[in-house]
Amino acid sequence: MAQSQAPRGAVLSGVIAAALLLGVYVLVLVVALGAVAMATFAVLNFSGALAVKLVGVLAVIVFIVLAGVVRSLRRPRVEPEGIELTRAEQPRLWDTVERLASAVGTRQPDEIRLVSDANAAVTEESRWLGLRGGKRTMEIGAPLLLGLSAGQLASVLGHELGHYSGRHAAFGRMSWRGAEALLGIIRRMDYALVRAIFTGYARLYFRVSAKVRQQHEHDADTVAIAVTGRQPTITMLRRLPALALAWHLTLQEYGPMARSAGRTPDLFAGYWALLSERRRVPQFDEAVAAALAEPTDRYASHPATGARIAAAAAQPDAQVPADNRPATVLVAYLPHTLQRLQQELVRADLGPSADWAELAALAARRETANVAGELVKVASPGTHDVTLGAILDGIAGGYGPTMVRSLVHPGIAPEDRPHAFRSVCTRMLAGCVASAMIEAGVARAVMNWAGPRPWMLIGLDGVPIDVPARVAPAVAAAMPDSGAGNPQGVSVLREWLTGMGVSLWHRIRAAEHDPLAPDLVAVALNVDLDKKPVDLLVCDTGLLFVPQSKRERREVKHAAIAITRRKINGKRLTKLLERPIDELRASEGAVFVGIHDIATARLTSKLLSSRFDIQLVNGAALSVATTSDVEEIDEPWEHLGAMLGARLQPA
Repeated sequence: MAQSQAPRGAVLSGVIAAALLLGVYVLVLVVALGAVAMATFAVLNFSGALAVKLVGVLAVIVFIVLAGVVRSLRRPRVEPEGIELTRAEQPRLWDTVERLASAVGTRQPDEIRLVSDANAAVTEESRWLGLRGGKRTMEIGAPLLLGLSAGQLASVLGHELGHYSGRHAAFGRMSWRGAEALLGIIRRMDYALVRAIFTGYARLYFRVSAKVRQQHEHDADTVAIAVTGRQPTITMLRRLPALALAWHLTLQEYGPMARSAGRTPDLFAGYWALLSERRRVPQFDEAVAAALAEPTDRYASHPATGARIAAAAAQPDAQVPADNRPATVLVAYLPHTLQRLQQELVRADLGPSADWAELAALAARRETANVAGELVKVASPGTHDVTLGAILDGIAGGYGPTMVRSLVHPGIAPEDRPHAFRSVCTRMLAGCVASAMIEAGVARAVMNWAGPRPWMLIGLDGVPIDVPARVAPAVAAAMPDSGAGNPQGVSVLREWLTGMGVSLWHRIRAAEHDPLAPDLVAVALNVDLDKKPVDLLVCDTGLLFVPQSKRERREVKHAAIAITRRKINGKRLTKLLERPIDELRASEGAVFVGIHDIATARLTSKLLSSRFDIQLVNGAALSVATTSDVEEIDEPWEHLGAMLGARLQPA
């Protein structure tokens, strides 16, 4: 029976962390009693408006700190995710988990659920601040089931069960409650002195508790090695970054095709195809190398992957036979089980089910037709349709910048505008050409699991056709940085198209919707854009930053009570929503960043804030930071991540 024995230093850190947890409530009590004492002194020694004002301020402080504690003591109601795997339908998986729990020295879970995350966990509905156990649930991520061997998955599950053999989970739940109390107070407290006291304590609290949690992760790895062996544990740790990246790409790069096509794909089949794509191996290896080189964050709950592997390699190996079978052998009726899980994962009505080949064909046809229609809409307003030849004539005649002017970000520096015009014009013309080729039947779209685009065009001979590469020289020749353009490149493009069997009389219909009229998707009030106060409106075509006045931000800062702050934010949100997006976009100081203007973005989460660092295609950079007063409506960061897809780089 494997038991985790924490080193003496870890035990000492645990005692210190427990004392700091108690200190959260002691600090709250001291501040509350101090505020009450000061209010009493004010009433006895002052009179009139000054006494009333002091008592009001102190009452707010007491309310905030006590509300933070009460809120942290409530047990959150967590709805179960995924689907349940019963003992009757999955006996092999249950036998494996029971064997691991017995070897680890803890009781087995009461329920096993298959979830869609590239992760695994064991949770417990505990009481008495986490000291008294309750129903125990094991969650197993389908991406792990599909991407690991049986031995590696057993190591993951042994690790999660190991947290309970060492009573790590109880400490984790207790520290979580202390963290909730501290963060709740800090986010709602705008009196500088009181906030500074709790912020300073929070940094110490999180740093020490993180150190203990990191040691708990090493202890759980030790347990996993004892029950499954050192090699499966180390290879599992090396494998996880690649699986996480593959699942991220499946959802963010390939998943959006479903909405374009109006069909529901088999996400897990797509994940497996992506994971099996040999041309993706260098990208997966790069993700693993980055994880191995990453240092441990002193505030993180987990040590860095490299540190965990180094510690695991130093552990004595257990004489456990290797199980190199695919982990999928543990689950019966796998296709049916994954289909049930997908029904839980894909809740939106995307349309009938389709395989990825059909999805690629439909998505490519609709996406290219949309791009072509948008170009007609902005290049020739009021026109029902134009021919492909007319569009080529316009570019050859030097009218390309005029045709796409409204699609180019107006804030781009003058020296960067020629490049931006060429980039946008190339993308729009490539859409026109690709749409014409698909409609003419001389090319079709197939899945491109190697990326970066989820689908690619191939000719009748099966050879891939890189349309942007064909279009770019023609656009570059017709739209140079300076001087007159050369129409010869467009002539070469015409000849190639006619040789392929594409008629230059192919008619392109204007888009019915206005491509320049963004639809609002989500909102984040009270954020900073390059350290300037703004409200962020996430639209389907980009990000709109509406500047705040100093008075507006000051109103929020001075609203110490959460109820008051919500009222202020609600009023400003109503004012924003009453105005059309185009009007807000044209307001003084507003900044609109088109989704196609973003080259890459990186989300960095810190102790009390988050930051989006955005790199534009023209080389400019923007920094979007949350504040303690941020008010989020409809998950703005999640929507932004979905729109960016693979351009969103992991932190």
